[in-house]
Amino acid sequence: MGTERTPQAEYQVDVSVTIFVSPTQALGFASGTLAVARPPEAERAFPWPVEWVRQKPEYLGEGQSRVWSAQRDPRSGRYQVMLYGIVCDGEAAACDCMRFLEQVAGMMFHPN
Repeated sequence: MGTERTPQAEYQVDVSVTIFVSPTQALGFASGTLAVARPPEAERAFPWPVEWVRQKPEYLGEGQSRVWSAQRDPRSGRYQVMLYGIVCDGEAAACDCMRFLEQVAGMMFHPN
């Protein structure tokens, strides 16, 4: 799903990210397979497609979606990535972030 929207991408990434309503309360998590232009690296910002970051920098900007772990499967070449989480300013913002990830990134949301 997300792969179709990023034709310049080179790396397949299975990603999971928790979406927080506040620093201590999670709405749930989003997961899916994305294609990105560069490999993800632990402790760095996730390499979201630039056009997505422009649309929602408050969720996908460098300060929000830092990679917690990134493992590459040597056989498939795919990356397994977990992000620290996206902390939103309240439930409405968290729901907006979740909808964006579902609709634009093709990710699936899993509520708590």
